[in-house]
Amino acid sequence: MKKLMVVAALLASGSAFAAENTLERCTHGNEFRLIEVIYPTGEALPCEVQYTKADGTTTPWKAANSVGFCAEKAAELVEKHRGWGWHCESPVPVQLPEVAEPAQLPEVTEQ
Repeated sequence: MKKLMVVAALLASGSAFAAENTLERCTHGNEFRLIEVIYPTGEALPCEVQYTKADGTTTPWKAANSVGFCAEKAAELVEKHRGWGWHCESPVPVQLPEVAEPAQLPEVTEQ
């Protein structure tokens, strides 16, 4: 519901905006679903919604003329999953461990 309000606010502003891809991960027991909004150019349009489950990925919606359409459809799909008993959340970004500087090796001199 919160996402639908954000989408509505963006639509009401009427301005074009840069867009970042979003990802929701939904789980139910051992099953999972990924619901992604993809902005291939980094702009609000074009966009597409990708839906991934164990047997593959589909693209149920695409838009080239309606700002906010993909985000709205993705939010609706997430809410449907929650209604079916799924737990959905935005995944935590993967952080790579910090790499320590390599240890300084002693200089080798020829004898």
